[in-house]
Amino acid sequence: MAEGAADRRQFECLPVTCHSEDETEDDAGGEATGGIVKNLRWCVGFAIFEDFDGPEQWSVFEAQMRRVLPEGRLARLDKTHAIFDSFFRIKDIDAILHPMYGLRPSYYGIFEGNDPSRRLMVVANFDNDVPEYWEWSGQGMFAFDASNEAYKLGVNYVIYGMTH
Repeated sequence: MAEGAADRRQFECLPVTCHSEDETEDDAGGEATGGIVKNLRWCVGFAIFEDFDGPEQWSVFEAQMRRVLPEGRLARLDKTHAIFDSFFRIKDIDAILHPMYGLRPSYYGIFEGNDPSRRLMVVANFDNDVPEYWEWSGQGMFAFDASNEAYKLGVNYVIYGMTH
């Protein structure tokens, strides 16, 4: 086991925000997401990737995931997946639009052994920024119902990560 690996295994749920290409690269100053992605190898729980949009950011994310989980395949999640009903029932997963750009989100996951009947190890919110709703919920910047749905989704992620 690599030095420090035991410490990293304490994370049952690892949230990661992907803002830009620079943060997912291993070059100058790119330790933010690049370092966390590397540490995912030692995470025994569940990782949440989010706050990235557009084909360029998606391709960088996919490339980084191939480095960490070379056999892992991103599969699109639909509203029937247990993660959307692990505590709160999210009836319309497409209703939590990107708060700044109004983009319709897509949810992807990597399953243990690439088998959708097994544990979901990674979830990626593409074309969305769920924590933006949380950050500004007390300021009235976004609709109350949208902020509530974003909180519900976040709670579901944590509950799912802690119970699977």
